[in-house]
Amino acid sequence: MKQFNTTGPCRPDIHYMLPAAARLPETRRLIDGQNYFVLHAARQTGKTTSMLALARELTAEGSYAAIVLSVQAAAVFSDDIDTAEKLLLSRWRKVAEDELPPELRPPEWPTEETGQRINAALRAWARAIPRPLVVFLDEIDSLKDDLLLSVLHQLRDGFTYRPKSFPWSLGLIGLRDVRDYKIKSGGSERLNTASPFNIKARSLTKFIETVAKRGYRFLAEVRKARPVSDEGERPQTAQIAKGISAAMIKALEANARLAWIAAAVLLLGLLATLPLAIARLRQSPPAAAVPIRFTVAAPSGSRSIQPPEISPDGRHLLYAAYTVVVNWVAEIKK
Repeated sequence: MKQFNTTGPCRPDIHYMLPAAARLPETRRLIDGQNYFVLHAARQTGKTTSMLALARELTAEGSYAAIVLSVQAAAVFSDDIDTAEKLLLSRWRKVAEDELPPELRPPEWPTEETGQRINAALRAWARAIPRPLVVFLDEIDSLKDDLLLSVLHQLRDGFTYRPKSFPWSLGLIGLRDVRDYKIKSGGSERLNTASPFNIKARSLTKFIETVAKRGYRFLAEVRKARPVSDEGERPQTAQIAKGISAAMIKALEANARLAWIAAAVLLLGLLATLPLAIARLRQSPPAAAVPIRFTVAAPSGSRSIQPPEISPDGRHLLYAAYTVVVNWVAEIKK
């Protein structure tokens, strides 16, 4: 049974989730165009979930070898680039083994100097597999100081050699845009520029944030619409709106006239049937039948009388008395 999830990446087999393409419609166009881009949004907005789903869709289609690689594990080694690079490459290999078929997994990482291992690894990977390599680096802004600058410089240096010798497309996923990445641990100083990752084609953001136990809220900027002035030229949209309003008013007026005509016809019909209704009400109801009890003397000398019958006009009583066969008719007197 599926359920809603706000505590980490969603899985389509057990969680409710939207298709990745529907959540980030521009991303596919950027990838097809061999672009490097940034996706940033607040926590719990579905960044990782969306990119995981998108990477799996791209790989399943057969066009790309796409994968999401996290750099968060190296955040504690911001002052030790050598250890951080080795840790990242070890983690990335394990992720590739879980996410990609054997023919799309990276080769043995080449031996390189500190500060060049990320570049060399992505270069060797892109050249070794039969499909274009698409990489999404998650939690990129968890890195700080020299380690962050080193990773960004290595990506920048390899950009020129894509797609044969470097990832076809690459996305940085985090909470902030590049210019807001911190360059000092815990400090307020930031890059304040897209350099050294000034190769990005687009900075995408998400507008919906998940609020635990409450639902979702809208994060996009809300701007007040400019009022339409009665003086000077009206914008084209205002003219269109005015034309639509006039047409709606005419339609409403026509409908109102039809309603009045229908009401008048109905009223005239009621008035025409009113005299008939009054005349029917004035007619007195028929009198209820009142039973009459009377006695008819049998003819002299008769021994029995058959049950009598009333004549159709209700004025005579017909019966037979037996002494001799004679039919007697007696008048019913009121």
